[in-house]
Amino acid sequence: MDCLGSWYTAPEKWKGKDNTGIVYEHGIYAHSEKQDTGSIEYLLNQKYSIIKGKIVLADDSKNRISDMVIKIYGDGELLYTSNVLTAGMLPQQFNLDTAGVIKLNIKYEKLTSTDYGIGFGIVDCGFYE
Repeated sequence: MDCLGSWYTAPEKWKGKDNTGIVYEHGIYAHSEKQDTGSIEYLLNQKYSIIKGKIVLADDSKNRISDMVIKIYGDGELLYTSNVLTAGMLPQQFNLDTAGVIKLNIKYEKLTSTDYGIGFGIVDCGFYE
């Protein structure tokens, strides 16, 4: 699977702590402070039938008053919309059918217009045949 794009900057490989105190060894991290939307695209080429993982709020954003959602698309079709990411949220699991998907797009959308954003991670994530 190839990464074809980026958030406003390349997603960072992330070893970090979520807002509940759990430390993750592997994940990707992005922050919505610089712009209201961002996305990253992966070329799956119909090789994977499942993607599963967890969306977490970064510890440094646990008290932020800002809201956002994560949406995952397969070949332009909406596959998943997260619950609203905001202060105090718990990690959100996802397990999606990606059979036949060529391009997978993960997008964040900021819901509140503020000068600061939310840092989040996608962790414990994998693509499975």
